[in-house]
Amino acid sequence: MENEFQLVDDQQLIIVQQMYKLAFKQLFEKYHDRYTNPYMETLETLRKKSEQPNSAYYLFHIYKKNVGMFRLTTDSSMSLGRISPLLILPDFQGHGYAQKMLNVNFHLFIIGLLIRLKKKRS
Repeated sequence: MENEFQLVDDQQLIIVQQMYKLAFKQLFEKYHDRYTNPYMETLETLRKKSEQPNSAYYLFHIYKKNVGMFRLTTDSSMSLGRISPLLILPDFQGHGYAQKMLNVNFHLFIIGLLIRLKKKRS
């Protein structure tokens, strides 16, 4: 498959942290924001966010290469979702991958994510 989303498990959180470092480094170096920039995210805080019942991280692959990732959170009723952050690795920026990430079967994907998150809560 050309495009693929992969649910991140606990072992893959190091990949998420590395992607944060690559994608947000330029912003961190410009603003030196140690408190809210994902560049400063620790494995411990990523793990805590990942363990929340209404939260999950997903990797986005194009032809089996990590291109980007995002975190989906929902409200307690699982009726509203939010994507934050969403990132594309620097080598892949400017090629429309963020747009593609959001457009690839988006409505079906969100339904599927909500079902998975609901199962994760059980």
